[in-house]
Amino acid sequence: MRIRFVFEIPAETSLPYHYPYALMSYFYHAVRMADPDLAEWLHQEGIPYEGRKYKPFVFSPLAFDHCRKSPGQMRVQGKATWKVDSIHPPLLQALCQGIQALNHLQLFSHRFPLHSIHFEERPRFESVMNYRCLGPVVFPVRKEGKLVFCHPLESDFYDQIRTSLHRWAKLKWGVDDSNPAPIRIRLLNPGHFRLEQAATLIDIKGKKTKGYQMPLQIHASPRIQEVAMEAGIGSYTNQGFGMLEPLS
Repeated sequence: MRIRFVFEIPAETSLPYHYPYALMSYFYHAVRMADPDLAEWLHQEGIPYEGRKYKPFVFSPLAFDHCRKSPGQMRVQGKATWKVDSIHPPLLQALCQGIQALNHLQLFSHRFPLHSIHFEERPRFESVMNYRCLGPVVFPVRKEGKLVFCHPLESDFYDQIRTSLHRWAKLKWGVDDSNPAPIRIRLLNPGHFRLEQAATLIDIKGKKTKGYQMPLQIHASPRIQEVAMEAGIGSYTNQGFGMLEPLS
């Protein structure tokens, strides 16, 4: 159940490019408003898997009606649309209740009034689906002691997506897939792909993070397509990265 929140920005407002981290803080605050125990579980625990704790939600960056970009900041106005999804439905329910209670989006010192809430119809999940990335896809890996970011012209990029999707499928359904069904992923229209144009560099708490936005085609079971929608792909999906949306 993907939810689309729309907020009003009545006057032109300056925002830094690293605002998605503030969006994550707002997410926790809204959930806490409706269900403090669930917010505590999400913050402290999440879903444990192989020694790590996973936060089962993904959200998009804000899509602004009007946006003027300049070095270090953007100037935005009009409506701002925010999409959120999760493999854990109670989380979406609490988020929706919390945002309704707050009736605004808080970003830094700015308050943007809530305009509307929409529950998006689930697509029909097929074995072959085309997607666009609403947020950059990030895969940090260590190579020769250095942190580097995989890109869509490397096989590691797609290996990481496959591993991530199998993991989220297990976290959602609890099924032990010792022989998982194959997942094939490719660039859509690879002849038009330009690595430099697809790249995005974002600052997260003082650390530079490089991600890529491009249309993808995924060949996989309907269950895998479902978790791709609900969990996103890549790292940092709970910080505004890796949300997918089907292409019609």
